[in-house]
Amino acid sequence: MEYNYTKIDNEVMEQLMITKFNGTQYRILMKVIRSTAGFNKDSYDLSVGFITNAIGANKQQIKKQIKNLINQKVLKVEKKHTTTSSRVISLNKNYEEWIIDRYKEIDEYKETKNNKYPGIKSGTRAGFQNVKNTGSRLGTTSGNELDTQKEYIKNKIIKINIKHIIEIYNYSEGGIYVN
Repeated sequence: MEYNYTKIDNEVMEQLMITKFNGTQYRILMKVIRSTAGFNKDSYDLSVGFITNAIGANKQQIKKQIKNLINQKVLKVEKKHTTTSSRVISLNKNYEEWIIDRYKEIDEYKETKNNKYPGIKSGTRAGFQNVKNTGSRLGTTSGNELDTQKEYIKNKIIKINIKHIIEIYNYSEGGIYVN
């Protein structure tokens, strides 16, 4: 069996994972990416009706969320719609221009992107750094380090959830192949 896949820049994929999109926005972005990068294109003419049919959401909600994504500079309008043609849109790959909340700041992401376990020193068991036995209770020597570990675990859960969403999309739409 031959697998089809959508090639997405790793930096952009990482930003999609740490950005606070709602469910409809995320599904719209997956469809835009599938319709552009999935066919080796930078942009594609995508009507609201096409996206509505593709992701099965309410048409008014799709309109609202596309407008939000454009205003937040996550999507770019390459060509406005006319009475005879759909609007041509693309994903803004310059994620530093995005005006939307993130679970992590971009600078924090850049500092830790090459570190497999951010905030966890080498030679310690991941998730148990600086934990000391205090009888029946566990304590930590630094609140900041514990916060970093909690943030890492939270982001790991988000990544797992996103991978699960992509797998569901792949199963239902013949979408992207994630290895």
